[in-house]
Formats: sequence, structure tokens, C-alpha cells
Amino acid sequence: MERFEQENSSEFQANILNYIAGYIQKMIVSKEMCVYCHEYLENMESGNAKDLLRIKNRGGLTAPSRSFEKVVKICNTLLTPILLKSNLFSEKNLVNSIAVQVCNIVNELHPDLFQNLDKHVENLGSHKNKMIKKIVSLFVTMRARHHCKLQNSQRTKVRVQLSKLILFKNQ
Repeated sequence: MERFEQENSSEFQANILNYIAGYIQKMIVSKEMCVYCHEYLENMESGNAKDLLRIKNRGGLTAPSRSFEKVVKICNTLLTPILLKSNLFSEKNLVNSIAVQVCNIVNELHPDLFQNLDKHVENLGSHKNKMIKKIVSLFVTMRARHHCKLQNSQRTKVRVQLSKLILFKNQ
């Protein structure tokens, strides 16, 4: 569990995760249907904006709160080994399994994150866990799309390699 307490390995990675956390926070705030949660998310104090966010910001970017940034960092530490070691499509229920792991880690190591959402409970459960699952699903789908895009761009396209042969065969 001590690996979740460590800072990211590089400043570049910390800047990128900060940028992504701000994007995810902006997306969740804009689509949140629960009035209490929407009000809580809009009034969250923004965390520290890293260098990349300060350079790229022309007024439209969101500086993420400490809670969003911490959940994204934990999710990244869980997702990175999966992307490096195996085929992404061989994993079943990837989003759900990572979401459960992140919820467990947040509840054990960082119980102060989204503490006001813990008080807001419906018959389906705490909104704190729902918020964490939304963050994880957005982050994992974003990273999975990027990973697949990188793998597809590395392949040599048959049409580019054999362009004249394909054109003459009407394919």
C-alpha cells in the first residue's frame, strides 16, 4: 500500500495527471444529475494547478481539486501495469475491478476525500463511491482509447505499403 503514497515518478507525469484530473472534474460537474452532488462539486476548492495547466490555460481549463487528483493518481498506478504487461482486451470487467480497488484504497488510506458526499446516502449506497466510480470509468476509458490508438498507429497499413497492387486489384 505504500506505493500509493509515493509521488509520481516524474514531473511530466504529474503534470499530465493534473491536466486529466481537471478535465474529468469538468466533465463530471457538467453531467451530474444529483442536485446535492452538483452543488458540492461546483463549490469544491480547486487544488494547485501544475505548470502544464498554467501554461495551457487560456481561461477554459479547470484546476482539479485535491480529491480528484488523488483518485486519478491511484487509478493510474493500478492501470499502468495492466497496460504494460497484457493485452487490454483480454481483461474482463477492467473498469469495475479497478473501480473497486480504488474505492478500497481511498476508504483505507484517504477517508477524508469527498467527505461531504459520504453523508449524502441514498438507498443504493454512498455517493462517495459513485463519484469515485465515475472518475475511474472516465479515466480508464480515456487511457484505453489512447492505448488502442497508439497500437493501431504502430501497425503498417496494407494499403500504404502495397498501394499500387491494391489499386490495380480494385480493393
